[in-house]
Amino acid sequence: MISARNLPPAPAGRTYQLWAIARGQAPVSVGVFNTAADGRLITALDVPANLVFQVTAVTEEPAGGSPQPTQTPFLVGELPRSE
Repeated sequence: MISARNLPPAPAGRTYQLWAIARGQAPVSVGVFNTAADGRLITALDVPANLVFQVTAVTEEPAGGSPQPTQTPFLVGELPRSE
């Protein structure tokens, strides 16, 4: 699940893209999304069952997404360690 608020919609011809990142490996796209006019979004993105990662990141990309990030992520989150 991804939830956002106060995130302005991506400009025309652009989209937001969520990345899963395992330390020392290239980011893997988990999907693209955009927010409503009020800056809100709640949606589910499909994550492959065998994908292991420690960090998520969001970039603004061309509509349809990119094979790899084209800019520095503006949102980054680290997953809690599982014991």
